[in-house]
Amino acid sequence: MDKSCEKCGCACGRLSSCALGFASAFVWGLFILGLGVLAHFTQHGDPWVILFSNIYIGYAPTVKGIFFGVIWAVVDGYITGFLLAWVYNFVAKHCTCKRCNPQGSPLTS
Repeated sequence: MDKSCEKCGCACGRLSSCALGFASAFVWGLFILGLGVLAHFTQHGDPWVILFSNIYIGYAPTVKGIFFGVIWAVVDGYITGFLLAWVYNFVAKHCTCKRCNPQGSPLTS
């Protein structure tokens, strides 16, 4: 099953920025949710919740705090995944190595 790029029609190995952003948001949001629930019910992970509460305003081992933490984590995860895919695509597009581009010149698309 050969998937090709919509822009150039070749199998250029581009990443979908939106797809990686959504996947990162989902995984990171679930992690922060699980960590908050674990800290809320068992007090395990409290140091991690305190650490992340310095980054995510309102995050705490309470129901309201977990809600705020998950919202922040989803936004943070999406932005991080989107930027990671964008940087990867930029570098892959301008790579001049023979493995990426047998002609030895930057790819054009």
